[in-house]
Amino acid sequence: MESVSQLIDEYDHVNEFIFYTATNIPGKGCDETLFDVQIASCCSCTDGCATTCSCLDCGNGELNYCNGLLVDSKLFSSSCGNGGCLVECGSRCLCEATKCENRVVQFGPVAGLNIESFAAKGFGVTSKKPLLKGQFVCEYAGEIIGEEEATKRRIGDNTNYIFTLNEYVGDQRVKTIVDATCIANIGRYINHSCDPNCVVIPVRVDSIVPRLCIFSLKDIGIGEEITYKYGDIDHHGQENVDLGKLKACLCGSDKCAKYLPFNS
Repeated sequence: MESVSQLIDEYDHVNEFIFYTATNIPGKGCDETLFDVQIASCCSCTDGCATTCSCLDCGNGELNYCNGLLVDSKLFSSSCGNGGCLVECGSRCLCEATKCENRVVQFGPVAGLNIESFAAKGFGVTSKKPLLKGQFVCEYAGEIIGEEEATKRRIGDNTNYIFTLNEYVGDQRVKTIVDATCIANIGRYINHSCDPNCVVIPVRVDSIVPRLCIFSLKDIGIGEEITYKYGDIDHHGQENVDLGKLKACLCGSDKCAKYLPFNS
């Protein structure tokens, strides 16, 4: 059976000096061999990949998607959002790509996204089409870099596009660091909100390197800004934190914490 799927990403940058990449690429300090390590599971389904699909085993056999939308148990699960196991069928699977219900993010971002300028915040992302709860929006893609390299790049940088994903396997923490400063996709322009309408969930396709995938938490109307929470805001109550060095949050929500996420 045909199992090859094609990622379609027709977006580009508003800044010609930023290189566009549709998905993550290896950067300085990362273990490039991880990109070649494939997911252990692969299926031979002929039924559209229902709950018997072996690619769903790490999710206790629960479906990831229903009619192309991420199911609520995965969308709102804190374990999923903090490094849970969400795996799509891949190139070694025998299921037919166009009929498989467990293939969504690998086809690329949703059509109709629009990069627009917001007076106070700079660029942001809206949609020319309504988005449904659980719909895949796009990845946050860029260079996968090492921790030491990330520390170097953060020094003196007022505009920080470095995203650190912490996943936990038992008591072991695994970090994936994506820098979208100079090499990135459209996900680079999505702004933070303390009351977001989207969430970032790691999804794996073929490689064990996770894709940072942005899904809608609720229905999003045409022209409504797409946002997600950049991270935990833990500067309140910490000692020796110079609030003058923190970046103000301009999300404008009733739940605004006044400053962008900060972790000492």
